Order: sequence, then structure tokens, then C-alpha cells
Amino acid sequence: MNALASVQYVVSVQPVSGSALGVAQVLGYQVLVKASAWKAWDKCVFVQGGAKLPATGNFEFLRQSKWVVSATAANQGLILPTHLVPNGGNLAIGADVTQALGITLPALRTTPEFEWPGHLPAWHSQVVEPTTNLQQCPTLLNDLHAAGAYFAEESAVGHWVCYFHDTDFGVCGVSASGTHVEPGNCRWNPAVDLRTKLNEWHARTGARVAVIGRIATQFVATDVWDIAASRFFNFDARQTLLAILDVPTPPLLEVGSHQRTLTEWLALSATTSGGITVAPIATTHCHSVGGRLRFSVSSWKPTRKP
Repeated sequence: MNALASVQYVVSVQPVSGSALGVAQVLGYQVLVKASAWKAWDKCVFVQGGAKLPATGNFEFLRQSKWVVSATAANQGLILPTHLVPNGGNLAIGADVTQALGITLPALRTTPEFEWPGHLPAWHSQVVEPTTNLQQCPTLLNDLHAAGAYFAEESAVGHWVCYFHDTDFGVCGVSASGTHVEPGNCRWNPAVDLRTKLNEWHARTGARVAVIGRIATQFVATDVWDIAASRFFNFDARQTLLAILDVPTPPLLEVGSHQRTLTEWLALSATTSGGITVAPIATTHCHSVGGRLRFSVSSWKPTRKP
């Protein structure tokens, strides 16, 4: 689902007036190409924006960008011929060729003086979910059409988890490796207000929950994890709890049923500062995602910033 490079079909190629360029559609992405080089239903290798290709002759044209595929509103990735991958022409649509091409993600900028690997709670791996962009898998709309859904404005700031483990309050990153945050970190102060609120909630109800959200100038909650039950709260229960705790949430754009197309979702996303998150009101498992049905919509955001 989140392969940096995969075999896909070119859905269409629209010429750019007065230019030799065209706009190819692959999945839900638009990619600038040489118009004469591609036609509808050609097989290609689609590479996500933000991916880093190896410094070889095949990709010399990326030298100026330090081998990283840029992503803009007009050009949302890169398509390559399948012959660059061993047996590429015979691979199935959707095949992950990230490793075969030597594609990686650029190293992230870190602040080691503030962040340190800690002992993560046992349930941490259960809240680590891949971020699925609607453009990667437009068929997710078929799973969503029948269910009531909510749409909330997204933020470009990373996710963090605030929780109590026994009597200790912790803040850690939502990633497979996890990163704990020490007092004094810029991420600690906006989150520490939750210490009292979560402790009071536990004293009143006996329940332990972890609150997941974005940290900028304040903590903005996007999810609640029931530690004892090992599950996420559904939409109604989450909103009720966060209102009781007086924890801010992202602006809700709409709640209810919908019949939007991919183009309409992208147009809606373009009106926000960081895109939107879409999910059913009732937690729904999705086989194609391999977890909760939940996706983001962004017209150009890279998978990860270099």
C-alpha cells in the first residue's frame, strides 16, 4: 500500500498546450512527463515524491535534487520504464519494487540532544499505523461510500502519544522505533498539560487511555487508545472524552455520508493548510489497508520530508 516505488498503469496522458510535456495520471497522482513517451495503460514504475533514488547513471537527471524525487502540486512523483527493474515487464500491478531499485527515504533531521530512545509501553506497536494517502489507493472510496464518515483538517506536524504507564507520564513518537521526549523538549511543554487531565480521568473512572495527536504550540488530539481493551475509541466516544478532558481536536470539516470523487476530495484538500484525514464514524477494518479504514488526502505532500 505504501511502497515508495511500485508497478502501476498509466491511466491517462493529457497534453500540456504549447509544450512537449503531458500530465500523466497514475493512481490518483499527476506526473509531468514527455507526452510522446507514455500513453494510457502503459505499465510503469511509479515513485512517490520524497523518495531517494541511488546515485547511478540511470537517475543522473536527479543529481541537482540530491537524488530525491520532488513533489509539487503540478508534479506529484516520478514514473520510470519497467525495464529498469529485473523482469519488470512481467511483474503484477502493485508489485513493490522499492528494494529492487535501491530506493530509500532521505535521513530525517533529528535533535539528539533532546530526544532519546526509551522503554516504550508494550502496546506501542498497536498504535503504529501506516499513513495511507487516497492517491495511493483511490479504491478506498468504495469502502467509504457506504459508511458515515468524518473529515478533519490535517496538520503537517508529526504524531505523538501522551500516556500514563503505571504512575509515570510519557510522551513518545508514533513510529515503529518510537522516540521518547524528555522534559525541556519543545514537544514536552504543550503535552504536559495532559498529565493532570489523564490522571484525573483515571481517578474518576479507573480507565487508562493514551491520547495521540499533533504537537505544535499546543497538543491537538487526533485519536484515543484504550490501553486495557487494546483498541481505538470510535469517533463518538473519542469526541465525548476529549470534550470532557478539554483537549483541542482538529477542525471538523464535515460529518455524515458522502459521494465525493477523487477529484472532489483533492479540491477539498487544496482548501486546507495541510490536507485532511478521512475515516468512518464507526471503526471499520479494511483488508486493503491491513487495519483501520482511514486515509489522508493531500494534493502534493511528500511521504516524508527530507
